[in-house]
Amino acid sequence: MDVAAANGIRIEQQFADLIPPLADEERAELEASIVQHGGAREPLIVWYRNVRSRPTLIDGHHRYAICTRLDLPYAVRSIDFASEEHAKAWIERNQIGRRNLSRDSFAVLLGRLYNRLKKLPGGRGPKQGRPQRTRERLAAEYGVDPRTVDRAGAFQSAAEKLGIDKDIATGTLRVHYAQVISASKAIPVNATRDEAMAALQAHRKATRQSPKRHREPQSWLVPEEPADCLKAIRFYAKSFIVQSPDSVDALNELLAKLIDENGELRGSSR
Repeated sequence: MDVAAANGIRIEQQFADLIPPLADEERAELEASIVQHGGAREPLIVWYRNVRSRPTLIDGHHRYAICTRLDLPYAVRSIDFASEEHAKAWIERNQIGRRNLSRDSFAVLLGRLYNRLKKLPGGRGPKQGRPQRTRERLAAEYGVDPRTVDRAGAFQSAAEKLGIDKDIATGTLRVHYAQVISASKAIPVNATRDEAMAALQAHRKATRQSPKRHREPQSWLVPEEPADCLKAIRFYAKSFIVQSPDSVDALNELLAKLIDENGELRGSSR
């Protein structure tokens, strides 16, 4: 296990690898905010594996690095996890809710969370009288269709086999679902990254050269039911507030405007 210890906090690589790196501009903005505040505004999340262990850092790796380097204070909040896999699932959920994601980044993070959760005890539900399977729970949580969760799982598995799932999650690589799936099927399990990228490029080239066919538009994020629409609005509103806490008034104005416009449309249709 790759572990570093500083100031009593353990940094484990298996958890750190799930935290996407910051762009230079993002890192500079975070550091400026921490300096202006005189320390980290949000507490670091740690996990005590047992009563005698040092706390393992689960969330706040970038804040921790900046505060440690600049000798600035930070608060710590502990959360108990049943296992390392449960801790990783928490990290992935937190990343989905915190970040402003592209369609592909959302898909690969959702797929990673789905593929992890369904392996945990009870993840697939009991064979008889099962309450709600993992894909249905995630679909309801994120306001998407269960088929979207299935596709996201397949997409993430294929991207991981190609060694590009982290690149997609961070938004540094834009890909097409079908190209990733096809390329992953064309390489062996132990393929090198060069072989994987060559397969992906070959399928990209083949896609560009193939005649275009009419396809029904597909959406990863548009809910199908009214109740799911409310869940999606709640999810994206929360993400927006986390990303732009100073823009809550603008969000309220937008929602009020949408409500007014909807009222006008309903009135004109009578």
